[in-house]
Amino acid sequence: MLMKKQLRGTMIDSETLKRFAVQTYKVELDKVKAELEKVKKELEELKNIELQHKKMNAMLHVDNTKFKKENEFLKKENVLIREGNERLGIYRK
Repeated sequence: MLMKKQLRGTMIDSETLKRFAVQTYKVELDKVKAELEKVKKELEELKNIELQHKKMNAMLHVDNTKFKKENEFLKKENVLIREGNERLGIYRK
């Protein structure tokens, strides 16, 4: 059974109205899907940034540990040199 509705002065049957509604729905659905894909891509980029940050932080921690060990070694070496200089009678001004 075809029903006719008047829309802004134009007679439109119910089937045409349904087709129009479906087309409008599909367009909106496509927009939502595109936005979802954009958000997913941004999320992956943020996860990648976080992963890179963790790697860089770990590398800095390793470097920091290495430099602390090297600093301790140089402090001990400096003490030995001072003791040797004192025994030899060499003093700093």
